[in-house]
Amino acid sequence: MRFRATITTFVCVALLAACAGNPDPNIQYDYADCTPASGGGGASGSGNPVATIIGTILIDAVVDVSWYYGCKGAQNLDHALFPPPMSSLRDGVYHSGDGLFSVAVPGRLSPTPHDSSWLALLENPGRQQDYLYFLPKPLGQANPAYLVVALPKLDEYTAHLTPDEFALDVGYIRDAMSRHPVSEYGHEPAPIHTEDTIVDGKPAIFTSYSLVIGDDRIATSIFGTDHELLHLLLYAVKTPSRAAILGIAWPRDCPKCGTGPEADIRSMDPQLKKFVDSFHLADAASVN
Repeated sequence: MRFRATITTFVCVALLAACAGNPDPNIQYDYADCTPASGGGGASGSGNPVATIIGTILIDAVVDVSWYYGCKGAQNLDHALFPPPMSSLRDGVYHSGDGLFSVAVPGRLSPTPHDSSWLALLENPGRQQDYLYFLPKPLGQANPAYLVVALPKLDEYTAHLTPDEFALDVGYIRDAMSRHPVSEYGHEPAPIHTEDTIVDGKPAIFTSYSLVIGDDRIATSIFGTDHELLHLLLYAVKTPSRAAILGIAWPRDCPKCGTGPEADIRSMDPQLKKFVDSFHLADAASVN
């Protein structure tokens, strides 16, 4: 009876997870929060080491799968009870459902027979911040990844920070990158260039970082081994009431990343330039 109830629960949450989502198939909800923690505790007491190992694997698998789909179901239930405004893609531009920001898609979102590379769009709109990712597919090639973190309302302390001071608070970008890491934990990128710039007509700060890919298993699995360095390009945009961070993981040559100027770095690739130039952070009055 208990096993039947567990299966019933599993099926229910799996169906609930499958029913939610944006009607545009190119816009996928980011379930990075639902990565299984594993650790079902294993099986014990059989006296048979093979049975114990198999039991441990099965229990951990059930726990992980149940956790994953249960978590997805819970998030989708939350969205069903408190539905966030639906985001959209129009003429190659992503518009967040809350009206907070828009940005051009820096490439193709779905593969065609003629595409050697494409992007997967993952979004996670929230009450405190919105996350948007453009992740390269297939993995193992030197294709960039893109990120937007947008904050609709700043607390009193953050509201008074300059863009330079706001950029020093790396907590936002660390949280965003931890959801979809581009390098192994502990491999710290080194800042190599910083300058003031303008994004969306607003004051911004640009910082480039470099990271030696080397034996970094995560970086090489995503971007391949064709280049020695992975460059991280970050733009921090801020107004008195809102802020955003644009991030680009650049696994290709970047001769100006260490010296600037930022305008030359932005212009070294048409998709990179389109991504930064198109970004728009809405005025407070226009945000839902």
